[in-house]
Amino acid sequence: MVRYDGKYHYHYELGDGSKATQDGVLKQVDALHDGEAIEGRYAFIADDGQEYAVSYTADENGYRPVGAHLPTPPPTPNLLSKHCNT
Repeated sequence: MVRYDGKYHYHYELGDGSKATQDGVLKQVDALHDGEAIEGRYAFIADDGQEYAVSYTADENGYRPVGAHLPTPPPTPNLLSKHCNT
């Protein structure tokens, strides 16, 4: 349920160990577009018996998940980084 101020929250846990929580707010991205800013977390128990958790942010800049099991891009070499920023 969205509150009068445009914010919302939900949380659930299931019997299989899955769980999720999310907080969000409706916002105006620009003069023509409305959107949401969301922060949340979900977790589940995989077939290997381990819990996998993901925290995320989603807004006008995209979906940005973070989790120990998620791949990350390699660091940008300094030479390439300097060239791209000029």
